[in-house]
Amino acid sequence: MNWVGKSLSQKVKIEMFSLHMTLSNHDADAFHVDRWIQFVTTNHNLQVLLLDFTMTTRTKKYVLHDLTNVAASLAFLMLRNCELRRPFFAFFLKDLSLTSVSVCGNHIIENLLSSCHLLQRFHIVDCLGTNKLRVIDLPCLKAATIKGVSMIQIVRLPNLEKLEYACLGPSTLEVIDCNNLKEFCFLEYGMTEEQTIEQFSSKFPFLEKLKLQRLKKSSKQLKRLSLLGTRCETLEELMIDCPNLRSYKYRGVVIPSIFSINTSCLQYVTLAPKPHTINNTQWFLRLRKYLANFKQVDCLKLWLFIKPPDQEAFSMMELKDESIPPPLKLKQLEVHTFYRAPSLDYTSLIDGLLWSSYPETISICSEIESIHSYQQPHEEFVKVLYKKLEDREENPECCNGSHIKCWRHHLKAFKCVSSSQKIDEQSLHHNTLNELFFALEIGNSVKFILTWEFSG
Repeated sequence: MNWVGKSLSQKVKIEMFSLHMTLSNHDADAFHVDRWIQFVTTNHNLQVLLLDFTMTTRTKKYVLHDLTNVAASLAFLMLRNCELRRPFFAFFLKDLSLTSVSVCGNHIIENLLSSCHLLQRFHIVDCLGTNKLRVIDLPCLKAATIKGVSMIQIVRLPNLEKLEYACLGPSTLEVIDCNNLKEFCFLEYGMTEEQTIEQFSSKFPFLEKLKLQRLKKSSKQLKRLSLLGTRCETLEELMIDCPNLRSYKYRGVVIPSIFSINTSCLQYVTLAPKPHTINNTQWFLRLRKYLANFKQVDCLKLWLFIKPPDQEAFSMMELKDESIPPPLKLKQLEVHTFYRAPSLDYTSLIDGLLWSSYPETISICSEIESIHSYQQPHEEFVKVLYKKLEDREENPECCNGSHIKCWRHHLKAFKCVSSSQKIDEQSLHHNTLNELFFALEIGNSVKFILTWEFSG
């Protein structure tokens, strides 16, 4: 520490000062940091200041007393795990990041932002003492991230293109005169549906990418939609009217039971159910009804978290009294599997997947987590799938007397290739599966090409 103090005390030009420090003895460490900050703040050439503190115990945060002198020249400021007690201005600041910074009132951050007319990006996350924030008249601002502030008002930011907002509790977000917004990451948990609908109306004519928890509104401009949230179990009703939508992603605990989508050019659909939700026949029934809303899809990606077999039962007998829509026909089904048990019976899972949709191609992809945990269990998945496809009867009698038919009645042929092979190359026969498994490494996949036949 003494060496740092001696180095800073020399009369040298300092343009950047970065400090990442663990405060084990708060008072003693704070004494040294105070001296270092004093040396730095007397240097009017400083352009970049990064202060990142870590506390070993639940001690009080380091108090950053005064940045008035140095702030006048700063272009980039990053503060983490400290406390601001006095307001200051930074007229030439272009990039601001405040994470877990405690402040004495809302005015400190508001006043700082109001002085930064050249600001292009800011990042304000979990700043204790700030429950309201008003961001107004920043003509150069292009991107903003705000998390942990319950009341937000954003006004007259003509060049704002990307906004990310999250708040764990009840919250209010008002965005006015930000017509150039193109990407909105809306990850809050407490906002009412009415507020959500209002925010994604015609206020943002150039909006192209949207991430949020709830949506029940139309948009003619929207091309990509992602519903990503850790509490999407509350999303039981979802209505989308986006005629130009090309990509749709959903991650949540449940699949919405009420769902409609109106689009004419959808190409990619990604579904990622949260862990411990793929567990019975009703889940696959909901999946099939959900997929039936997509009239035409080129590629469906499924991210599946696999559970023990006693909780993955799929039985056609449970569906005899159900009203079931036709399965979705698509060009490609891409299955990414995460395994949560060392040994699994994949029979029910495969039956459920092939009953839910009829793809022309199935790609089985295994993730690093499963490979490292249980020594390539995706080989067993591929082996079981291959055996089920190969051992099917030419004229199956499994569904006689039932109005619901399983996939065996419609599949006429299949062939299997590795991801390193081209589709037009010679297909692998079942007696070369060992060679196929030998080729499976991280990032590779197995592709099944299916030929279906439907009567009527």
